[in-house]
Amino acid sequence: MRIDAVEFIGSFYKIDQIPQDDLPELPVFGRSNVGKSSVINCLTSRKIALVSKTPGKTQSLNYYKINERFYLVDVPGFGYAKVKQNLRESWKRVIEEWLTHSRKIQAVIQIVDSRHEAQTADLQLAEWLHHHRLSFIVIANKIDQIKKHELTAAIRKFEKTFGTDVYPFSAKTESGKKDLLQWLYSIVYTNHQYSSN
Repeated sequence: MRIDAVEFIGSFYKIDQIPQDDLPELPVFGRSNVGKSSVINCLTSRKIALVSKTPGKTQSLNYYKINERFYLVDVPGFGYAKVKQNLRESWKRVIEEWLTHSRKIQAVIQIVDSRHEAQTADLQLAEWLHHHRLSFIVIANKIDQIKKHELTAAIRKFEKTFGTDVYPFSAKTESGKKDLLQWLYSIVYTNHQYSSN
């Protein structure tokens, strides 16, 4: 699949603000600074998503319309202790309501750092998605910073830990981009209902 058109639709803070059309949605999750925005920029070949060195910077649902066919949604970073608890809890409620009530979500994309083992926040999200029968894949980002033999072992461990497909990826070198775009095509263009459960 080739991404020819990308449009930033807006940043939304409440469910009733998000687009009301019928286009499929693909939420992109990840702990703060695992590279959500960088992955989006790599996939779209455009510097459209803000890349911040400040953990917890993203505090809204940021919608990007792709090829007039679907949305990639950059979801607020989670698992960062310095974000005030009341803010974390309010966002948690907004996100959970959106995930459990939207009929447009085709699958969830969860990004992790390939250099490190899954953190508590990663596991909690995966467990929540499994519990609510929401299909998802895991992108193991930053593989350019890990040795090849270590990467193979890390991917196998991630697959066992998360219980779903894991895609090795580097937003810096674009390694894994072709495979991920092919997955997106299978979800959006062939009306394939992805299942990770």
